[in-house]
Amino acid sequence: MKGGMPQLKLSHNYMYQVQGVLHISPRKTYNLVVRTPEGMGFWENKMVTKLLTFFYVSLLPEIIDPRHPRNMPIRERPHITYAQEAKREKKKSEIRAAVETTKIM
Repeated sequence: MKGGMPQLKLSHNYMYQVQGVLHISPRKTYNLVVRTPEGMGFWENKMVTKLLTFFYVSLLPEIIDPRHPRNMPIRERPHITYAQEAKREKKKSEIRAAVETTKIM
């Protein structure tokens, strides 16, 4: 925020887009509007459950009983470990498929 107005961070990827448009057009200002395809449905269907799970399962326990000051490792939550393993397996599967495709050619 600058002067009560939202402002794009200089490090944000959209900054390049905005600067490019400002450079090639006669405009002095640029209105950047971001819209999700599903509107509020995206928030309700994709984000709320994940954010609530993160808060209650990961963040709240750390707020109540901090492990970091005691030099203890972070709590590994099953849903996080499962998601990380699923991501690794998906990547391995994609690599195997690419290797098989290369062998066929």
